[in-house]
Amino acid sequence: MIPRFGRIRMQAIGFAGMAVGMLMLLATVGLTNSRLHSPLVFVEFILFNLLMNAGPNSTTVTLAPILSPTQLRGTTGGFPAGVAKLGATLGVSLLPIFKQKFGVPSVLGIASAVSLLGLIVTFALRREDID
Repeated sequence: MIPRFGRIRMQAIGFAGMAVGMLMLLATVGLTNSRLHSPLVFVEFILFNLLMNAGPNSTTVTLAPILSPTQLRGTTGGFPAGVAKLGATLGVSLLPIFKQKFGVPSVLGIASAVSLLGLIVTFALRREDID
């Protein structure tokens, strides 16, 4: 899909979809007594994960090496992967604390804001020659 759609476009669509998925989950939080609550949460979580994996997750591996000179490509491929693992570890460790302190709606809002920030940074730092 990357050659067809382009790395930057896939990353931007991924971040936008992640933000939409989290905002939809945020809207669904109040529907706990509705029969639609569980199916909506399921669909919204699938949307978030699908677009995360099709966008930023896959472009982390493909963008870094093409932005670097040949002698640094291994480092620029491994560094983002390592930072992603660190972020995942911190997220799993801190999410329960944030949830307890601020509540589920705030955590979903933060996740959506971080996704929007990723979208903004993607557009701000984009390079036309790698689209």
